[in-house]
Amino acid sequence: MAVSLLSTPMYWVLNLVICILYPACKTFAHLFPAVVGLEPSPSGEDPRQNCGLYAHYLFYWTIYYVYWWVEYTLLSFLMPYVPLFYEAKLLLFFWLTSDHFKGSGYVYHRYVMKEVLHMCNLAIKEVDEKLDVRNKKSLTDVAKHVGSIEDVNFRSMEC
Repeated sequence: MAVSLLSTPMYWVLNLVICILYPACKTFAHLFPAVVGLEPSPSGEDPRQNCGLYAHYLFYWTIYYVYWWVEYTLLSFLMPYVPLFYEAKLLLFFWLTSDHFKGSGYVYHRYVMKEVLHMCNLAIKEVDEKLDVRNKKSLTDVAKHVGSIEDVNFRSMEC
């Protein structure tokens, strides 16, 4: 068995608090500020309109469930033999969900958003090459009414 600073019950409690309860409360408070009793910001801006925070919370839960699946299926046999694995996991998830660090938002904007924009540009190029003029005009008219990913205004992830 590997070295660990936490007892098993202490790890279970910290895992529940850091990885599930704290992010769930923060996500709920962001999505439903009136329910939590938050007053509107002095500028009158609705904090739910901040796309950066949506990306932060959505990507956190995506990372959490992917990690949970990998841990459950693949890592469950290796975890007891890796020194300080549980502590490293708790630190990683605290970094991902923390209001100060906003790690999952950082990962999203640094790596994922770049790939999404690249794939959108590839799709636009492919559509431009494959469609004739009449279909391009129809698609352009629809896109004007629907919008595109470039229309999204990404602001700071601060509330």
